Amino acid sequence: MILETTLQEKETLQLINTNVGSPYSFWQRIKMGGIGSKRMMVEKASPHFDTYLSMTEDLTYANIELRPKGILVHFNKRLRQFIWLIPYTDLQIVIQPEFRIEAQDVFLQFEANRYLNENKVFIENIIELQRGYQS
Repeated sequence: MILETTLQEKETLQLINTNVGSPYSFWQRIKMGGIGSKRMMVEKASPHFDTYLSMTEDLTYANIELRPKGILVHFNKRLRQFIWLIPYTDLQIVIQPEFRIEAQDVFLQFEANRYLNENKVFIENIIELQRGYQS
């Protein structure tokens, strides 16, 4: 589910918290070593993202935020902000030559070399949290 979060409304925040959980507390964030990835450049996207990513020919960057029941993928286009909600039950992570996040036949593929090296520990943390959530 992709939501525009340029103007945060109560209904949007409630929908986010219902699907992927409330944000971690300050102390939980510190214990976890952070809950956000470094910025990653989007290399490819499924046609589902055409509406959101083809507004300009600029490069698109995204970052990932951990939540107790899933992840949020944040991305911007011009002055608009969007998030892609992905519950752990739907999340698939593919790490081959590229780094790719998939959910329900929708995907974002990121430039692998520099960004995967910077986010390797963070990505492993996502996989651990997903395993813990599903067991």
